Amino acid sequence: MDGTKTIHKQLNVHGYILSYIKNTQMEYIKIVSKGNLEYMYFKIQIVFENPLPEFTAVQLKALLLNSVCDLFGEVGRSSVLCDILTYDVDSLQAVIRCPHCEASKFRSAITLCGSYANEYCAIHIIQVSNHLVGLDSNSRTYKHITV
Repeated sequence: MDGTKTIHKQLNVHGYILSYIKNTQMEYIKIVSKGNLEYMYFKIQIVFENPLPEFTAVQLKALLLNSVCDLFGEVGRSSVLCDILTYDVDSLQAVIRCPHCEASKFRSAITLCGSYANEYCAIHIIQVSNHLVGLDSNSRTYKHITV
């Protein structure tokens, strides 16, 4: 051996397992998510057959809630909460936050969405993550820069 002493501890804090490893050469903390987090984050894009002149965030929220209501009724609409965190009017892309326990209902409702204001539309789910920062990195759209 090289004479280094290693200390390894594990703590359970609010559903997370914190691993603390320390030796004389390096020290790091590894955080492991255990169980479900409070929210799921969806990156979506709305596609219209005939583009609307302007589709605002308020109209998007109405579209999402009506989709849930169409599939699950008024009781489902009141139980499935969603928040629009970001919305880009030009690309019609949005980041939506939904409670983890209602995420499967929300996902199925927006997938089956077919029209808004008598115009055919579709909601494409681009990415889903338990962490908001996870939506920022996408290896499919990464472009390598050569110098």
